[in-house]
Amino acid sequence: MSKFAYLFWEGREVIKGDARMYNSPVFIPTPFCNGYPTLGSYIEWWETGEWSHFEKNGGLCLVYSFYGSPLSGTCYSSCSDIEARKQTFKTGEMLSHLKEFASARKKAEERYPESEYPPYSLSQVVTLLGYDESTVASRLLSERKSIEISRITLERDEWERKYFQLLTKPYKECLHAMAQSYCEIQSKIRSLQQEREFLYEEKKNRKINGEEYNAEVLSLARKISKLKYAADTNIFNVLHECFPELVDSRADARKLYPYIQKYL
Repeated sequence: MSKFAYLFWEGREVIKGDARMYNSPVFIPTPFCNGYPTLGSYIEWWETGEWSHFEKNGGLCLVYSFYGSPLSGTCYSSCSDIEARKQTFKTGEMLSHLKEFASARKKAEERYPESEYPPYSLSQVVTLLGYDESTVASRLLSERKSIEISRITLERDEWERKYFQLLTKPYKECLHAMAQSYCEIQSKIRSLQQEREFLYEEKKNRKINGEEYNAEVLSLARKISKLKYAADTNIFNVLHECFPELVDSRADARKLYPYIQKYL
């Protein structure tokens, strides 16, 4: 079970649609429960249970066995991750685990209470799900790369944040004023754009004619253009003054401004 827990998780929709897969017995004893649970019980538990899975080593770790004492409250869970690495650690209260798993078993029993054919064994389910060592190895490599890329991205973002905070620290007041001015100009531009939309409705409802509409829209376009130029100019002037080595043109200023705005 531990080796293929992740395979069963990924193939859960297929399993839920096949009674013989779903009712496959899992020969792992569950504390204070009669008989052995089915694969469907685990699928239902993994999907809804708070104590059925954990985040470990940057990925999902599925619980396939747990044990402990309701009296002491101590519970230990055995988990398996995408690489089928097993680990056991102390988790929550035993009673919480038992309630969750009992609820999942009941739900599983209600889904397929009776089946015309005997259930498959777990090894048959593995085969039917198309398990292939080479495919799994390829997927694991892809997962490792994804985790590593995420780690590097987070690390890069943190260094980027520190760099820009250090870069902007001496110019905080000036840069804040620039950002405030930019926001005010953007607000004015949005107001003019809303006015343009209103004029369009007026024209559509024949409250103004086409000539009046075109004249007003042209006037608004000029105002918007002037505001955009003013915002662009202000950003360039301030950033060029603060960081002359980095900003030598309006294009440079436009590239740098989003970072300044993000980390200011």
